Amino acid sequence: MTKPPFRLSPYQVQFLLVIGFITIGYALYLRYLAIEFSTVALACDGFVRLFSNDNPLLRLARGAGIGLVNRVGPLRRLMMGEAGGAVGDLPRLLRGEAL
Repeated sequence: MTKPPFRLSPYQVQFLLVIGFITIGYALYLRYLAIEFSTVALACDGFVRLFSNDNPLLRLARGAGIGLVNRVGPLRRLMMGEAGGAVGDLPRLLRGEAL
């Protein structure tokens, strides 16, 4: 006696595809969050260490760097735009366009 072949119905295939896509999408999302979090965390840690230290050499370097940025107008505007979130791939509403 032979067993009939195991076949999935179209609904079962569709369900498995949806579950697979959700799983892959979630994994990519978590990977993106981990990369973004580590980059932001490292940058914030670096800024905290730089500006909370009373080492005279670091204080001199901080003052020189901030003074240089303050004197170079385009660099200052770029840094202000980055800090304010106005640089990069902006949503249409933020660019002033209609939906």
